[in-house]
Amino acid sequence: MKIPHITILGMTTTAACADPIIGEWSLASFCLNGEGEEYCTSFPMTEYDSTTSITMIIEDDLSGELTQSASYTDGTEPYSYSVDISVEKESANQYEISWSDSGTTSQLDCNLRLPQLECAFDDPSSSVSGAYTFNKQ
Repeated sequence: MKIPHITILGMTTTAACADPIIGEWSLASFCLNGEGEEYCTSFPMTEYDSTTSITMIIEDDLSGELTQSASYTDGTEPYSYSVDISVEKESANQYEISWSDSGTTSQLDCNLRLPQLECAFDDPSSSVSGAYTFNKQ
């Protein structure tokens, strides 16, 4: 792949293209399939007196953070929980996002279709699968 050169005021610089997955993403929807049933919801999700959102930040080195946050209308302190993620580019628009939490490793297989990132998971041990759709911010 050729990287374009740009000449500015007589100086030549090399312009590198950043990976399009880099940046901030917010969860737009989530679907869970298991035991013959499907459950889908939109995000941010509001139930009773709380609103839950999930964001993902992917840095230049393809590391990042996945964060679930909740705010409450009844005066309860806001909640936030984060895990470190790593992203591996598998092909042009295909990525694998993984993280470990409490000794369990999780993985999403993702397809980048800007401005969306469509991710799926499958857990054969529990017969549960699902899909996440993130929107780029």
